[in-house]
Amino acid sequence: MKNQICAEQYVEVIKRKDKWYVELVVETINNSIEPIEYLRHELGVFDSEDDADDFGESLRLWYDKPIYKYDLM
Repeated sequence: MKNQICAEQYVEVIKRKDKWYVELVVETINNSIEPIEYLRHELGVFDSEDDADDFGESLRLWYDKPIYKYDLM
């Protein structure tokens, strides 16, 4: 059985306008020159950077990981 990493997911804290957003980002990984694709899911919106960072850090243990593709043949 062969496996390879096909994507990574991670939690990102970003500022847009006057709010701080915590997002789950799934980023495809390929071994060619093709563009990388991103899928984003909003997990929370906060008024302060400290609150957003605290929330983001609490999720990183579960969400920051590679996604594997398994070849069962």
